[in-house]
Amino acid sequence: MNKMLVGERLIALSFFQVILLILGFFFLLTFVAHRFHQQDPQNSSNLCTYWSCTKSVVLKNGKWPNPRPELSESNHAEWLAIHRQQVSSTRNIITEAIVFAGDDSIEMFLRHPFGSEKSGVLIPENDKIWKSTFYSNTISLNFGIGGDRVQDLAWRLENGILSIDDFDPVVICILIGVNDLKAGESSEVVVEEILHLLDLITQKKPETAILFIGILPCGERISFPRGATGSETGKVLFNWDANQNTMYNRINTVNERLLEAVNRQGELVSFVDCSSFFLEKTINGEKMISETLMSNQFDLTPAGYGRLSSCIRYPLQMAYYSAMSTRFI
Repeated sequence: MNKMLVGERLIALSFFQVILLILGFFFLLTFVAHRFHQQDPQNSSNLCTYWSCTKSVVLKNGKWPNPRPELSESNHAEWLAIHRQQVSSTRNIITEAIVFAGDDSIEMFLRHPFGSEKSGVLIPENDKIWKSTFYSNTISLNFGIGGDRVQDLAWRLENGILSIDDFDPVVICILIGVNDLKAGESSEVVVEEILHLLDLITQKKPETAILFIGILPCGERISFPRGATGSETGKVLFNWDANQNTMYNRINTVNERLLEAVNRQGELVSFVDCSSFFLEKTINGEKMISETLMSNQFDLTPAGYGRLSSCIRYPLQMAYYSAMSTRFI
């Protein structure tokens, strides 16, 4: 009897331990998944479950939908805090201001983007380019947030600077759309939503000039072996052609249709395509993006931001003068 009782207890104990192990493993998986989501708020997997990637945004009562639905509660609070801080930076500005609004590419002109390990930390090399290019006679404000799509930027503008009556920027310079494409949205949806964004700005700030920067070349990465024909020794390049880069046709479609739409607008709306500033040809005549300009498939290096500033400097000046001339008529 004693041996049977001991055996039953051992079986019960083993069963109890197995249950504890299963529960412990389940909670561990939940914790890891939660931590992964916390550390990667820009994870683009299955984002089309949060919004439609085939239909343009539907405004409800003229309002843009709530932004960044893919973020965890804590990350959304951090995102919202950045938005509020950016809006508060417009207080007491009495001189002419230029606003740069957009996603990672705009935010990284000054600082590490939202969602990265160094989120919000200044990038000294980029800061020098920013100040030397855009911060001479005007106040230049950086309203970029990493991971934002067109809808997210529109919400920020609608619930930010466009709602401030006594803040009237001379130019709003916009670079947005690549995160939409990365999330799986069609080019047509991206263009439609950018045009909705254009309507929003022109209605709220009719005397403000708008400069759209075309989506920059980016996408699949290849590494040439040392001494490979058509490349420098060991250089990492990014293909930029329809056959080898799935982003090629989609980005070109957005830029071409946006240019067509902008050309139908008045003199206060303009567009600049900076693609040529980032492309170089190999010996074989293939168009490539050098790693010296783009550190991964999407993020610009300081040298890349030097190219970008060179591209937009003149169009920005023209947009600025156009807006100022209409204000003094």
